[in-house]
Amino acid sequence: MTRRATAEERAEAVGLALVVGPVEAARRLGLPARTVSDWRRRAVERGDPALVATRDALADRLWRAVELATNQVEAGLRDPKARLSERAQALRVLVDAHALVAGEATQRVEAVNVNVGAPVTDVDRRDLLDWLAAQVPEEADRVE
Repeated sequence: MTRRATAEERAEAVGLALVVGPVEAARRLGLPARTVSDWRRRAVERGDPALVATRDALADRLWRAVELATNQVEAGLRDPKARLSERAQALRVLVDAHALVAGEATQRVEAVNVNVGAPVTDVDRRDLLDWLAAQVPEEADRVE
C-alpha cells in the first residue's frame, strides 16, 4: 500500500521544487519526480497563498538587488577606472528577473500586419512613393 504524503511533506517538496526544480527536489526527498512536478503544478494553478507570498517576497528582494546594482553602476559612471560591463550585465539580469517574478513584461515585441492583397488608396500609394523617393533620392525619378 502506498503511503500518502502529509501536507507538510507536500509543501516542503513544492517549495524545494520551486528553488531547484522538481527532479532535483524529488531526488533529495526520495520521491517520484512526476509526483513532485504534479504537486508543484497544482499549487501554482490554484494560486496557493504560500506561493504568492513567496513570489512577492522574492520580487521585493530582487527589487532591492536592482536598486543596489543601479547604485553600483551609477557610482561606476563617476569612476573613470571602473569596469562597468559586468555591473551593467548584472543589473540587466536582475531587472529581467524582477519583471518575470512580478508578472511584468520581460521584453517588448511589436508586429505589423501587412495585407498584401488589400486595396491601396491613391493617398496611401502617393505617400509610399514619396517615402521611397526620400529614402533613395538618386532613384527618385524612377519611382512612379
